[in-house]
Amino acid sequence: ATPMRAADLAGLPPRCIHVGALDALRDASIAYAWRLMQAGVPTALHVTPGCFHASEVFVPDAASSQRIVAARIGALRRALGSD
Repeated sequence: ATPMRAADLAGLPPRCIHVGALDALRDASIAYAWRLMQAGVPTALHVTPGCFHASEVFVPDAASSQRIVAARIGALRRALGSD
């Protein structure tokens, strides 16, 4: 159900992972990013200090939220070739 549980991650498309430093999923997200990198999958990992899970949704006007959203939009533009 999730690529994170796959034994072999080779061949997956590039990933851009954003996680807050206070997110309950932080360690699992970092471990997943590490496994992707070891498998040769182009991976960008962003850990935002002071942020919790979905903080950009709950506090959209915060500077950190603005940076998270801008980084995601940039990653999508690059992936779609419209950057």
